[in-house]
Parts: sequence; C-alpha cells; structure tokens
Amino acid sequence: MNELAASLGNVYLGAADTTNAAIWSYVLLIALHPEVQRKGQAALDNVLNGRLPTFEDWNTIPYVDAIVNETFRYSPITPLGVPHVTRTDDVYEGHFIPKGTMVFGNLWALLREEEIYGPNVDEFIPERFLNQDGQVDSTKNYYLYDTAFGWGRRICPGKDLAHEMLWLTAASLLATFDITNPVDADGKPIDPVGINDKYTQRPVSMPPFFTVTVKPRSPVVESLIREDIEEVF
Repeated sequence: MNELAASLGNVYLGAADTTNAAIWSYVLLIALHPEVQRKGQAALDNVLNGRLPTFEDWNTIPYVDAIVNETFRYSPITPLGVPHVTRTDDVYEGHFIPKGTMVFGNLWALLREEEIYGPNVDEFIPERFLNQDGQVDSTKNYYLYDTAFGWGRRICPGKDLAHEMLWLTAASLLATFDITNPVDADGKPIDPVGINDKYTQRPVSMPPFFTVTVKPRSPVVESLIREDIEEVF
C-alpha cells in the first residue's frame, strides 16, 4: 500500500510544474489567437446549452481537443524530453552509443515534422488534428498525439491525467470567459510571431511573463460560475 501511495504521489508531483506550464501556455495562445478562441467557444455553445462542460462532453467537442493537442505540440513542456541513459552499448542507424550515454529525444524537432503534422508547423493551427469533417482524425497513429509525452516504456505515466486536466481547463475557460489583450511585463502587446523564442530555457519550459484581460462572457455565465463555486466551498 505504501508503494502504491508513493507511486500515485509521484504522478501528482511530477505533473505539478508541467501541467501548470501547459495551462499558462494555453491561456497565452488562445489570447494571441482570438479566431481560435471564438471557434472553440462556438463549438462549446453548440453542445452545452447554458451549462458548464464536463468530461462527458469530451468526444462531442473535437475542436477543443484539437486546441489541447496543438498546445502540447506548439509549445512542448519539455522541449528536449526527459534524459535517459543507455544500459548497454548500442548502435542506432550506424551510430555507436556506448553504455552510460545520456540520450535526449528532441521533442521540439519531432513536433515540427511536416511529414507528420503538415505544413506551417511554426503556426498555431488546431485544425491539423482534425479530418475534413471536423472530427479527431482517428486514421493517425498515436505518434501524432503522444509525442509531447515521450514514447515507449518510458512515456510519461501521467500523460492521460495531464491531457484530461488541460482539456477540462481549456473547455471551462472557453465556455465562461473571454481572454484578451495579452501584454508583456512592460505592458506592451505581445506579438504571436516568434513567441516560443521567449519561453524559459529550462527542463520545464514556461511562457514569458504576461497578463491578460479576463471577462465573463455573459451575466448568465457569471451566475453559473458563482453557483459552481458555492457548490465546491
């Protein structure tokens, strides 16, 4: 039981910084791309009919999932992945890798492979994850969606938790608020072009400092938020 508790604790602790970074990236990106924000809001409004989103809505609002997937792709939380060490000598595509070598999987480069993600990989385009009918493209293999979390036996064990947390956060914010006017620490408007170059150069990459204007979308939405808060507290 203690080992199980420790394992679960590691999942939650490991997701603390990374999930926080993903949420802040999401907020900045939808503020910088109002057309994506409006499209996501319209998709939610068409399904929710005046209520707040739940996980049961996941499969009925594919555009929101596309926004989440594009957030993970466009601004990967760990651009160089998590380092691994070879346990034995190995050869990969003619390259000798001795035992004890630290190996990084360059997630940044992998997530910008045009053969996989299509053209304009340096642009924030959620539609790349959808088919022509606007549904999640199920013909793609897992590589398209999970690369940001690593691969194989060493894939992030908390990837499903992280994806679910960001999806619910993304859907809830889109359904309830307009997020606009992103400005930097000096109060200057942030240019979406080259924004990734301003992220912190650390193992967990965070967006640059920014502020946004957040307003409830309507009095009805504001009332729903207050009711939800009262139920929790």
